[in-house]
Amino acid sequence: MKSKKEIREEVFAKQEELSSEYYEQATQAIHEKLLNFDLYKKAETIYIFYSMGKELDTKKIIEHAHQEGKRIGIPRTIKLGEMDFHQYEPGDTLITAKYGAEEPSPDAPTIPLDEVDLIIMPCVSCNDKGERIGYGGGFYDRILENYDGETVLPYFSKLQTLEIPMEEHDKKMDYVITEKSIVHILE
Repeated sequence: MKSKKEIREEVFAKQEELSSEYYEQATQAIHEKLLNFDLYKKAETIYIFYSMGKELDTKKIIEHAHQEGKRIGIPRTIKLGEMDFHQYEPGDTLITAKYGAEEPSPDAPTIPLDEVDLIIMPCVSCNDKGERIGYGGGFYDRILENYDGETVLPYFSKLQTLEIPMEEHDKKMDYVITEKSIVHILE
């Protein structure tokens, strides 16, 4: 089995090969599936990543969640491997962090994990077994250790990886949404 580092490198190379038409069409299909998904519709408070680079564009999801009156938390790095989520509304000032991610102001109120109904997860790659590879900092693994709610991972099917090496601390997602399907992971 390939290492997480090797898989990351392969996926980053594949990202560059995919057409902008694919990204546009897949993003639209994923958005449609997610925004019509019951778990999302029922959630009052969500944690969601603020997309960058070739990640699934989450800005439209954030805008929609705001219009629906949902409380939105986006991550802010505290230190390597540790983050918290601050309340965000479209138009709020964001600060460019060390690695290029856009983050909320430290003055924005934090949203406690026990108030969150749904976490919409990022990844470098995933599969339909709910396994994911992040960027390697363990940020979300630490959050998920203390989270009992639902997780959804929206991702591009053409960038999925069949076999992902899982470590003891890695958590499986509850749902994986691609442009092709919604997969419920049953343990």
